Amino acid sequence: MGSFKDAFVVGAKGEADAMSIAAKAAELKAPIIVNGWNDLSADAIKLMDGKEIGIVGGSNNVSSQIENQLADIDKDRKVQRVEGETRHDTNAKVIETYYGKLDKLYIAKDGYGNNGMLVDALAAGPLAAGKGPILLAKTDITDSQKNALSKKLNLGAEVTQIGNGVELTVIQKIAKILGW
Repeated sequence: MGSFKDAFVVGAKGEADAMSIAAKAAELKAPIIVNGWNDLSADAIKLMDGKEIGIVGGSNNVSSQIENQLADIDKDRKVQRVEGETRHDTNAKVIETYYGKLDKLYIAKDGYGNNGMLVDALAAGPLAAGKGPILLAKTDITDSQKNALSKKLNLGAEVTQIGNGVELTVIQKIAKILGW
């Protein structure tokens, strides 16, 4: 797998969580470990020994038991969980937690109701690596996403939509945040 110092853990049903962290993981060359809700393999534990570990998603996707297992891997390192009430809130928390001021933002469908619709976000991960986060949206952005973007987006930031299916209202709200 190569050398890496960070790793992210998402639940097997947390595809949107994985897409929220994909650009940062690609930038850091960090694996995204997909696990069962309450199950972490010995191989995964061994792989993450000595790494900075981030859990993306709530305890309904990655249990507290797994969080405790991860904390036990290395007592000197803190396991950080980033979560929200919804996939959009988790997406906002990822942007707030893992990014500084932003000159670039990528927008892709959120996959709500059909995780297969996350294909554009999957394709955006390598493109966005080291440049900016992926905002997951379709028909609107949530208050938590608006707040995160208001704090992080620099005026004049470049916004790129990946694929189709994101409503014009999303772009208009981001434009308003940017003062366009």
